[in-house]
Amino acid sequence: REGSQKLINGLFALTGLNFNSEIVQWIGPEISLALFESDKRGKSYDWIMALSSRDINSGKQFIRNYWQKQSLAGIDLNITNYRSIGLMSGHDSFHESNSKPIAIALINENLILLASDKSNLENSLNISQLPELNQLGSPNLKASIQELNGGIGLITVSKSSLHSLFSFPLEITDRKELKGLLASIQVNEKRVSIDGILQFKDPLKKQTKLKEEIESLLDSAGGAAEEIAIITSPLELLNQSNQDPLAQLILPLMRNRLEKINRSATKAISIFNDGPLIWIQEPQGWLLGTNQGSPPLALVDKVLEKESQIRSEIIINNSAYQVWSKLITNRINSTDKLAAEIGIILLQEPNNNWWSENLAALQQKQEKGLLLRQKQLKQISKDNTNQPDLQLALNKNQAQQQLNEWSAWHLVETVAGYPLTPIIKGLSISIDSDHNKRESGIILRSNIDIS
Repeated sequence: REGSQKLINGLFALTGLNFNSEIVQWIGPEISLALFESDKRGKSYDWIMALSSRDINSGKQFIRNYWQKQSLAGIDLNITNYRSIGLMSGHDSFHESNSKPIAIALINENLILLASDKSNLENSLNISQLPELNQLGSPNLKASIQELNGGIGLITVSKSSLHSLFSFPLEITDRKELKGLLASIQVNEKRVSIDGILQFKDPLKKQTKLKEEIESLLDSAGGAAEEIAIITSPLELLNQSNQDPLAQLILPLMRNRLEKINRSATKAISIFNDGPLIWIQEPQGWLLGTNQGSPPLALVDKVLEKESQIRSEIIINNSAYQVWSKLITNRINSTDKLAAEIGIILLQEPNNNWWSENLAALQQKQEKGLLLRQKQLKQISKDNTNQPDLQLALNKNQAQQQLNEWSAWHLVETVAGYPLTPIIKGLSISIDSDHNKRESGIILRSNIDIS
């Protein structure tokens, strides 16, 4: 609750207003904020805010008090009639300061529009009169809202802001068929949840989803996982040449994780795997889980032979491990000594294959500790009948690192006025294709666990 209050205070501070002394006494339950890139020199963003008022008099009193304070600071009030609405703006005729007061308009006695300047407020009033440009006039938007989980707020993000503010790949945001992002936010004492739809005009390709095979892998998995990722169709979604927007969104998210693995092994296991893939990061190393026989060992042999990696078998505690390795020399105290460089190790089970960089990670799989990540995966799922194309669950340390690498997170911390990363306890993400009668989209869900 305290963190939410600081975030609200910081949000209004960006507009030059003090929430506690100027806003809280009269503001109603309905609030809208639009943030967009500015075309003015020396200004990164412009904004427009709509605030409902509890009653007619308190909203008007705020407007009077605001302009009285501006007058004492040497600001002249200008009132113009624009589309039959009184539009209030200010001008510093004495100091010619670059800092200008906000522009204000009172609509229907109980709705106050605030904007970073007069031109933005005029533009907002123009759009409100045109149903084809006004979001409230869009039947598709209204239908999409019905598909989202309820929450305390609704967010719409334009194509350009998806890249500049939210770090979406240019391959996605440059698409002509992309319309934007629509999302709702839910907040409670333990979690911030985001439920969104990345909207496209054209239909998206449906992916193959083998739910039973994925459940088999999850039942077989174990260990104190720091991260876990489930990919339904790595053969398509991790293919760099795939131009499908779902693949272009998932691949960058997984690239850093898969680059921890020997790249040839990654290609052999991920790209040639025609079934689902589970990636697990444990304290002892990474694990990859695939269904039995996928990919064929002959393909893995062929790829790793190019790096002189030869397969052999070793028996440890009655378990047979397939090991791809090669001999190398290490110089120690002017003496060359032979050593084995391991490319990858495979543990075959009746229904699944488990691959890793070392024996310790494979043995750690037998330990308990995966339940926390599995709980996160269950919480991020909207229902049990559908398997998302990607699910990702991170523990405290990995979640904090992931958010710190996201530019939008730094913007949120700037608004809050203090670091939010220390309160993060976990993060889960779900990405799935959506095909309804009106239009196609990519469903994005995220849970940020907080303390």
